[in-house]
Amino acid sequence: LSTLGQLTVAAAIDLLRIAIVFGVTIITMVPLAMYLGRRGRSGRLGTGIFQIIYSVPAPILFPLIVVYLTPRLAVFMGDALAYNFNVLLVTFLSAAAYIFFNVYGSAASIPRDLDLVTRTFNIKGLRKIRYLTFPGIIPGLITGSMAAFGGYWGCLMVGEYTRIGGKTYSVGNGLMMLISKGIATDNLLFVDAIDLFMVFMIVIITYLLWMRLYRYSQRRYSV
Repeated sequence: LSTLGQLTVAAAIDLLRIAIVFGVTIITMVPLAMYLGRRGRSGRLGTGIFQIIYSVPAPILFPLIVVYLTPRLAVFMGDALAYNFNVLLVTFLSAAAYIFFNVYGSAASIPRDLDLVTRTFNIKGLRKIRYLTFPGIIPGLITGSMAAFGGYWGCLMVGEYTRIGGKTYSVGNGLMMLISKGIATDNLLFVDAIDLFMVFMIVIITYLLWMRLYRYSQRRYSV
């Protein structure tokens, strides 16, 4: 492949990793944040516990994850799949907080008057989530997703290529792996090419996806 083709394939693989982590985050963090955001005092207590947990940066734990978890997973999954799983794990742990706290803040700020309206019209359960809670958290979900999208790249930078105890751990392909590998081998011209490619790609994604979603959420769902 040409350099552009190589970078395009690597970017597609990284975007797939990001999509997987983002999907898992939506499934796990959004319902939890919605629940705690509507629980008042007990919700604030639960969120405080999350703040303590996330005060420890997840990338600090990555060497421990690699050294102790990878060999055990490799027995069942093979080395390559086990290491990829650990990269996704540390990426999830690092960036999930962006979505959780933004969604929590949106859920907690839904006016109580709207709760009275739902009780008046006997709107409960899934109907209340559909017509009140979910529309209320959309702006926070979009804002948190934008922040998480930026955080994902930093997490992949930490995870896709690393040396621990004289041993090299690396995924098969990915932009962050190519950058780290290029730095390790002093191929700085190639690293500069990747940086320019990433800037171009991220600007396009931000403009075509995130900015449009953000403007839509502010126009359609802001209370």
